Amino acid sequence: MSETTPVAKNVVKFFEISTDDRATIESFYGDIFGWQFMQLPQLNYSFISIPGHGDFQGGVYDNRGEEPNWGIFCIEVDINEMDEICRKAEAAGGTVTYPPTVESAFGEKTTAAQILDPSGNRFGIYAYQPAPDSES
Repeated sequence: MSETTPVAKNVVKFFEISTDDRATIESFYGDIFGWQFMQLPQLNYSFISIPGHGDFQGGVYDNRGEEPNWGIFCIEVDINEMDEICRKAEAAGGTVTYPPTVESAFGEKTTAAQILDPSGNRFGIYAYQPAPDSES
């Protein structure tokens, strides 16, 4: 029987910056805060590592000028609450701009959504997909 680590619910776990000038943004934050970047050119993406704080805490997305630039923080939630959180956000005056969608990267599947709060600030919610039980 496999054990899973409980999700620390409703905690900011990751942030992203979308930009049409990734090199400038990486230089800006690197110079100010000492952030380090692992570039993934095939994904137009860089992971952000903050020295002394473990693995990756954020990412920079190169939007190639195809959308406005933005910054977002991402909150890890329980996979079973994803749709309810989106409903609550809309009921409280927010707008779901990217409905819950299954995504796959680096061998992991997540469900992610993006929401605008009533002031127009974007944030994301995500949950890891449960791994199939390998003992079935």
